Amino acid sequence: MKAWKEKWKNSKDETKTLKKFLNDRKPKAFEIESSTKRLQDWLKKEGSLDTLFTVLGLHEAMDRAANGLLISMNLERWNFVMKYLDKTGHYNLKDSLQETLTALCGNEKWATLFLERLVFLRDTTNKDQLKWLHEMRKPEDICDEMKIDKDNLLTGSKLANEWIAYWATYNDLYPQSRTPLNAVVPGFEIAWIQKNLPKGRNYPSQGVQRQIVGDILKSWADAKPPLSPFQVFNHFKNPESPESSVPLSALKNYLNLIKFGMQPDEQSAVKKLKTSLNKLLNVRLRSNPEEIKLFYDRLKALDSKNLFKRKPESPPENARDRQRSRGE
Repeated sequence: MKAWKEKWKNSKDETKTLKKFLNDRKPKAFEIESSTKRLQDWLKKEGSLDTLFTVLGLHEAMDRAANGLLISMNLERWNFVMKYLDKTGHYNLKDSLQETLTALCGNEKWATLFLERLVFLRDTTNKDQLKWLHEMRKPEDICDEMKIDKDNLLTGSKLANEWIAYWATYNDLYPQSRTPLNAVVPGFEIAWIQKNLPKGRNYPSQGVQRQIVGDILKSWADAKPPLSPFQVFNHFKNPESPESSVPLSALKNYLNLIKFGMQPDEQSAVKKLKTSLNKLLNVRLRSNPEEIKLFYDRLKALDSKNLFKRKPESPPENARDRQRSRGE
């Protein structure tokens, strides 16, 4: 029993170290682009195998709850690409992954640990869900088939989390057919935030909750017009917990997604807000009244009432001349 406990402790420590190693090498735009888009870019540029491993998101296997299904689908993509590139006639999936992982990790023990996780994920993935993904079955149809309602999603039932994994994987694989959660369950976004990010909770960094928050922010950024930073902050803000970092973290992620088509003055306002935001994310500066006031002043400058107001462009001089000539 003692030997088993020691082995389990060592494995847990190794996993923790491996997670940190992979997180430090996470691509900056990983959450913004789908693995499909990244794979298309990789194929055009004929990148290296370590970058293929990363663009497929296989390093995200350490967060199984959020990424297990997507990793299994992308392992099939890895297998397809590597078979196509193989010139030896002796291709083997495990050998291919082991070689790439050893080069990526620089440590054979870590590589083996990671390979074991990938193989386990591949062997235990729900085969029905993989079949549905290959058939491109829409998440809303699967939601009906699994009889999942708003209450299931808000409480985070096991069945609901399985569907969330399917929905997130579908959106990543088929970004052109992306389905926001609010389109499946109207009114879901705000209700979920209010129920699942109460006082004292941290901003979700992994698992199903990270997927949900990421989708909510993306749907707001893609809206026409997008929500203003002021609105986003207020949706996450909890009056009972003003010191919470949750709305600050949400706002920071939103600003990385938002594309206003901004005027120079708005670009400048967003840049200033980011500066204040980064300061307040430092817990030592979060209680500084001057920094707090500056942050709120800059945030209010990006209220929806102050955004997207465009002065009508004056017609070119030659157009005015033509109008005068027609009127004469």
